[in-house]
Amino acid sequence: MLHGGGGSGTDWEYQYSQGWFGSLAGFKYVFPTSALSGHVWYIDFKDPNCGLADDCAYNISSIEESAERVAQLIDHEKGLVGGDGSKVYLAGFSEGAQLTSYMQIAKLDFALGGTVVMDGFPLPPLCDMPNGSPSAAKKNATYYGDDMRWMIYWGGADPIFPATLSITAYQNIFKQLGVSSTIKVLHTEPGMTHTLIKKEFDQMVEFIGPSGH
Repeated sequence: MLHGGGGSGTDWEYQYSQGWFGSLAGFKYVFPTSALSGHVWYIDFKDPNCGLADDCAYNISSIEESAERVAQLIDHEKGLVGGDGSKVYLAGFSEGAQLTSYMQIAKLDFALGGTVVMDGFPLPPLCDMPNGSPSAAKKNATYYGDDMRWMIYWGGADPIFPATLSITAYQNIFKQLGVSSTIKVLHTEPGMTHTLIKKEFDQMVEFIGPSGH
């Protein structure tokens, strides 16, 4: 599980201590901390001419640097479960969610057991996909198999990444890649801001567990 920008792996201690992860039997949770300065997952540029969906708002090499580290971690964990990628899940909140969706579509070459995005707008090249052609989207993706499984959960009152803008972007990305059916959970919580709630974790636990399949 990838923390929000400027946070750390210990940010999940509250949810863990409150029992939000449900039964831990048969599960191993890993809470890494970003190695970039300030514990962000990427470096962005505060340019008034560059919005969320513009490449110029992001330091692309910093995204790839974090992605490579997370890929190595996933490879390590995959090795501990017999090399079976379907037994490894990736989740994240805010910047961590942004990197999470990037990992499955623009870094890895196999389907994880599931990908959980909690309030994280798609990073380049994902955010460019809705405005291009399906062939261009697929060219910029490292994986877009129909065996992917996605859970996308958003705060309806999120002031950082507006819900309608963000959800529409993801829906159009999946449409371009021809894998809309891989979105298994798509939920906008009315009144919820840029935060995390127990109901969201209950949904995630169900998504990960046997009943989620």
